Amino acid sequence: MPYLVVGRRLDEKIVLRLAPGADEQALIGHLRTDGIEIVMASEGNVRIGVRAPEEIQILHAELLK
Repeated sequence: MPYLVVGRRLDEKIVLRLAPGADEQALIGHLRTDGIEIVMASEGNVRIGVRAPEEIQILHAELLK
């Protein structure tokens, strides 16, 4: 599964959503077996690691405005 580390500040968000053209049944299968993993990548400066099926888009919320 792809892994992405993102930095966030106070009140900044990340959004997980279905990627365009994604196979919904494949996503359900991945979620049932692997789930979505969120890990604190470093202390102090908030860095979050997200491991999710490729059918999930991981976006900085401000990019959706």
